[in-house]
Amino acid sequence: MTENSGKTGTNYDAKSIENCRVAMQKAGILHKGVMVDCSHGNSKKNHKNQPIVARDVAQQLANGERLIRGVMIESHLNEGNANG
Repeated sequence: MTENSGKTGTNYDAKSIENCRVAMQKAGILHKGVMVDCSHGNSKKNHKNQPIVARDVAQQLANGERLIRGVMIESHLNEGNANG
């Protein structure tokens, strides 16, 4: 699949979703759909970038994209990591 966990860049844009569609079709699992993670690699490890990712995904959905079935958004009650 095209999931890359941020190792090679983001994977939420329309081209990445299309690449995922092709891979899923080849694997016979196109009916499953995908969930886009707005945090981590897609937000370049900066939680303040999550709205940028979410807006892009929302625009794809508004344009008729149906492979995307959901998004994950990381909550931040306090800035920083959970270990502190």
